[in-house]
Amino acid sequence: MTIPAMTEANATPLELGAHTTALFATPVVRYQWSDCEGLNQQLRTLILEREKVDRGDAKNLINGWSSSKDMTRWTDPATHQLIQRFYRAAHGLMRVVDPQTESLRQLQLEAWANVSRNGAYHGVHSHPNSAWSGVYYVSVGTPAEGHNEYNGQIELLDPRTAVDSVAYDGSPFTLRARIAPEPGMMLMFPSWLKHMVHAFYGSGERISVAFNFMPV
Repeated sequence: MTIPAMTEANATPLELGAHTTALFATPVVRYQWSDCEGLNQQLRTLILEREKVDRGDAKNLINGWSSSKDMTRWTDPATHQLIQRFYRAAHGLMRVVDPQTESLRQLQLEAWANVSRNGAYHGVHSHPNSAWSGVYYVSVGTPAEGHNEYNGQIELLDPRTAVDSVAYDGSPFTLRARIAPEPGMMLMFPSWLKHMVHAFYGSGERISVAFNFMPV
């Protein structure tokens, strides 16, 4: 018996929606805070002032500046408000992953500021020894015209090994998750998820706050 090749003519769709599970899926949050303009103005001023006096720690940010990972100890109201938003987000995400979870009580937050100007980028990296990581965008600068469409975008890499071993046009497994930052946008994902930031070309400063929730 010869089994005919699958074609549009002989393939009647099977209704599989109720039978399909996104097994081993990677939870990624993209949340836009609506009431962020005033907060971002305060954070921008604070971070640029801190840049003048803090040598920082820019291991992965090339041609840019990263503060020391001590933002949870900054005493200004704007930073305190941002930190509270991070905790709210972490609690909300963990409720999605496991509605019965109480493990937020076992996590400690660290956060730091990043300032990227023309030519700055983040190499591919993950956040070891952490559970959840994320980034909040304070300002995004003004991208220059004439550069590629990925200018300053963050890219989340597919964690599945060999997923592109058989590539073909239209494959659902070779998508690239690139996200253009916006002021007030927050991303959050498992800390093991590798990611990078394409080089930013433009004027002004691209300012963000990165954070980790670490087991204690």
